[in-house]
Amino acid sequence: MARFSAPGICCGPYLVALGWAQPVIDFLLWMHFLKPMYVVDACQGSAALVLIGATTGIAYAQASFSAFSETDFRGSCATLA
Repeated sequence: MARFSAPGICCGPYLVALGWAQPVIDFLLWMHFLKPMYVVDACQGSAALVLIGATTGIAYAQASFSAFSETDFRGSCATLA
């Protein structure tokens, strides 16, 4: 899961730096019949690093927990059979 979400999250700061983030978010919200109410702020390197690090860390934690849960569940089912 983290392999797929981290590259997508990493694109966000680049879109902000290039000035493309606002049109992209406006389009995505318009596509879902929503009025854009958020404004993309100026690019800040520290905020971009925190966003990338936190999102990647959370995604890896979720993937690790999910893998551990599935392994534990399969093991308990195997012992019952």
